[in-house]
Amino acid sequence: MPPLAALFILTLLLSGAEEPTAPPTVPMTGVVRERVSGKPIPNARIEADGQTAQTDERGEFLFYLPPGERQLRASADGFSPALLQATVSAGRVQRIEIRLDRSTELEPVRVALPRRNAPPRSAGSAFTLRKEAMLREVGAAWDIQRVMAAMPGAAQTSDMTNNIAVRGGNPSENLIRVDHIELPTASHLSWQGETGGSIGLVNLDFVRHADFYTGAFPAQFGGKLSSALDIAFREGNRRRLAGEMELSIGGFGGGLEGPLPSGNGSWAASARRSFLSLIREPLRLAAVPEYEDAHAKIVLDAGASQRIALTALGGRSNVDVKWVRNTDRVLFRGSMTAAGATWTGALADNAAFRATLSHTRRGGETRAWQPIDALAYENNAAERETALEAIVETGDALHGGAWQAGLTARRDQFRHQILSEAWRGFSENEGRIVWLDARAHNAAERAWKVGAFLHRDQPLGRHAVLRAGARASRFSLTGAGGIAPRASLQFSLPDSARLSLSAARHRQDPTAIELTLHERNRSLQSAMADHFIFSLERPWSAGRLLVEAYEKRYRRLPVLLEGEGVYASGEMASRGERRASGVDLLLERRGRARGSVQLSLSRVWARDSAAAPWHRGDFDYRRAFTAEGGAPLRGAWRISGKWRFVGGRPFTQFSVRALPDGTYEPLPDPLKRNLSRYPNYSRLDARIDRRFEARGWGASLFLEVQNILNRENVFARHFSWKRGVFEDVLQFKRLALIGLIADF
Repeated sequence: MPPLAALFILTLLLSGAEEPTAPPTVPMTGVVRERVSGKPIPNARIEADGQTAQTDERGEFLFYLPPGERQLRASADGFSPALLQATVSAGRVQRIEIRLDRSTELEPVRVALPRRNAPPRSAGSAFTLRKEAMLREVGAAWDIQRVMAAMPGAAQTSDMTNNIAVRGGNPSENLIRVDHIELPTASHLSWQGETGGSIGLVNLDFVRHADFYTGAFPAQFGGKLSSALDIAFREGNRRRLAGEMELSIGGFGGGLEGPLPSGNGSWAASARRSFLSLIREPLRLAAVPEYEDAHAKIVLDAGASQRIALTALGGRSNVDVKWVRNTDRVLFRGSMTAAGATWTGALADNAAFRATLSHTRRGGETRAWQPIDALAYENNAAERETALEAIVETGDALHGGAWQAGLTARRDQFRHQILSEAWRGFSENEGRIVWLDARAHNAAERAWKVGAFLHRDQPLGRHAVLRAGARASRFSLTGAGGIAPRASLQFSLPDSARLSLSAARHRQDPTAIELTLHERNRSLQSAMADHFIFSLERPWSAGRLLVEAYEKRYRRLPVLLEGEGVYASGEMASRGERRASGVDLLLERRGRARGSVQLSLSRVWARDSAAAPWHRGDFDYRRAFTAEGGAPLRGAWRISGKWRFVGGRPFTQFSVRALPDGTYEPLPDPLKRNLSRYPNYSRLDARIDRRFEARGWGASLFLEVQNILNRENVFARHFSWKRGVFEDVLQFKRLALIGLIADF
């Protein structure tokens, strides 16, 4: 019997049996700190489940609560209160961190307050999700990037990867950070230039919360054109040694955590390994990926208002792909490691600093055979970056204004050894077929990326806040750089409604692989994208309505010369343009029974130069609709579901010519670019969750069925060089998944 089937049967037996008696209450710990300085707040009041606790001189508090979902309210003299949702477990001792904003003792100022479930310094197009909400996301399989693909304005490019296209941008335009460490990717089996891959590398159980910006993100974040994903890892257990075990589509593994021997901090570590070879057939895998990853975090309290956090994560993976009818083959091996140390502390009652030193490394080996017995492409690559970031914050965003300023310096190194015949392949990042001619490169480069930013939050009277900033940057290898300003004006309206207008410029330097393709690519400039966003939000006690209209104008995008002719030389020029515009609507209801409806209407146009005709953008989906919801059932069961509809992505229908050896070859035609569309994408998913609690342990389990209707969604069309036809490559059909996290 397959292990997953055995686990499912065991789960059904356990659910029908009498549950172990759960303890009446279990401990939950946490700390309350000032929003800006991070200083602990003594004598703060925490209310939960009809109980009240008070923080000690270190800002620490302790509750004994029944297991389950609990809402906490924190308040303190001189601070605005805050609400927080948390899961109390009979196993792991939950530790949470609550940040409070300073308030005034004078008459309350009716300024545009930060949006609920949104990070600070953002006026719109930003969402904050805690781990509990991400674990409940239907169809995401505990993959943080697949979770973010469900946000308004974002779209997952295919079932087979967690690559995200945000408001017309391609997957290389997304910034990903973990504990202030910028990652080249957060996924296994990720190709050069992409931020996504087949399987998420970040263990969701290690995450505390994540901020996701889909446009006009603050000046603190730079170097990307479309979005920013800022992930914060949680701290380990500070009361006792604890552990967890996990089984999901991401693999199986476990972890341990506990307090430091000195008692002034904590540590946590985990490791996972894949088991996809057991479910190759139902996943329709052309190959069996193998991967493993590990995470670790140590937090040390260096006094009442200073902390040092050490974070490390990494993984490696490999896959041997044989495409449709075994006509092509690709072998890929890759690895990614990242480590960083962050020192935070208070400078005054309302001022703080943060300094982060980090190092990342990404390596990969790629080989492609076309046909299957002829080696056509070989690439051995290694990319490293050492970075230092220092930030100072001061003031109060709602009362008198606040400043944030920072400096960054990054030392980049990359080595690419490329040996290739004239080669044709499908680019997931660009969403289309690309041609490259024969080449032999052995490039090794070092370069500096330096930047500085300044941000100001300024109240304007009683009903508005101006948020403005700018980021300056320079890339030594190309000499490219410039200033990217950002500004937003946010108004508070009656009934807690909020209206905001935002404009921002973002810059992105050429990637290492783009610089390697041709010696003249050193002349590439920084690509630019100007964002213009109108946002209107109407919250209420049980939910909210959010409407956002946007326009993005891209300039100086790198494009292949020679009109992307057959076997292009690889030389690129910064002359591409793109236009993306649309409207995103979100209507959601929170609570035990929750639900949401999302509608996105958009148009994306692109051209390779000012003289070229406009054509549909590679990620011009036009329309997307999502309806999802969940409700508790009897006992500790919960049921939820999601239906997602996305318009068909455009593609180019190539002409085909016969070759003298009896094979065939597709011919590109720039005048026919993206005139055809794939069929519309539609998927219905359903899920049932169960929470188990007993003395000394707790567990969260889900059974999910994706694509219940077994719809044959088309991902791409693969060209058969033997038959001279394009054959549909289908996305996942009906698929059953099980996920389990047990903590003790």
